[in-house]
Amino acid sequence: MDTVTYPDDRVTAFIETNLVATKISFKDNRDLSFRMGAHWTPQVQFIDPADTQMHHEFVGFLPPEDFLAEASFAMGKIAYDRGRFGEASDWWRKTAEDFPATETSPRALYYLGVSEYKRTKDHQGMFDVWRRLLKNYPDSSWATRASIINND
Repeated sequence: MDTVTYPDDRVTAFIETNLVATKISFKDNRDLSFRMGAHWTPQVQFIDPADTQMHHEFVGFLPPEDFLAEASFAMGKIAYDRGRFGEASDWWRKTAEDFPATETSPRALYYLGVSEYKRTKDHQGMFDVWRRLLKNYPDSSWATRASIINND
């Protein structure tokens, strides 16, 4: 990640704009790493400083495009967990639109549907998003989760 992903200008800009980045050496800080739940590297955790709760994480190398998709998804997760459903929807819509070729995009569409339901209390918005998910990513596990709408 240090040689490919983090030096990417888009990744650097996203981190500088949206996150407070810290890096812990697993080798030099085993106790802290284990307390943080980091049992393999690289591991990226998205922790909200307001409540120190971990909202999203991923393990393993990701190239810049995939990293940005995961980071964008994580921003939506933080907003969702804080009850800010409109903001969560904005992040997940952006994730799906900006990174359609990533594995994160179908997950973002699934949660976008959930967030839209939470925001509006109207299942139609959720179903509309999930239909898009089923159309664009029919073989994804997220499409399987959304396929319940086919029984309505």
